[in-house]
Amino acid sequence: MHQIELKRLGQGQEDVPLSKNIILLEQKSQLVGINTLLMDPETPSEDFIFYFDRLVTMLVERSVSERLSSGLFTHASQGYHVHALRRGHGPDSD
Repeated sequence: MHQIELKRLGQGQEDVPLSKNIILLEQKSQLVGINTLLMDPETPSEDFIFYFDRLVTMLVERSVSERLSSGLFTHASQGYHVHALRRGHGPDSD
């Protein structure tokens, strides 16, 4: 029943434009496979938890990489050498 409701909610949404703040993960075979397993009602709960955790890890890694980019090495006014991360170039970067 839950799967049917999810599919019903998704129908017709493909043509709705996404916010500029939304970044889609590239649909590589690993992501497609994980999504297939998560949507299968026959997936054992242990597998569901494992693959859901993997999906969350992928999302967090992507969000961090969008927010932070290359390293920055600079000299502070007090003579300290500072190694920091520069903000990324995502849609909501300052």
